[in-house]
Amino acid sequence: MGRKAYKAQYLYPSMELAEHLNSGKFKHKLSDTVKKCIEDW
Repeated sequence: MGRKAYKAQYLYPSMELAEHLNSGKFKHKLSDTVKKCIEDW
């Protein structure tokens, strides 16, 4: 699986989830976690 496909599958749904929960703090924390996972991957 390519990096772009991985991002589309993992990063975007997570951001949608965070927006759905309507919590800026949660969204910020989540995107940091996602970035770290992508970097580690």
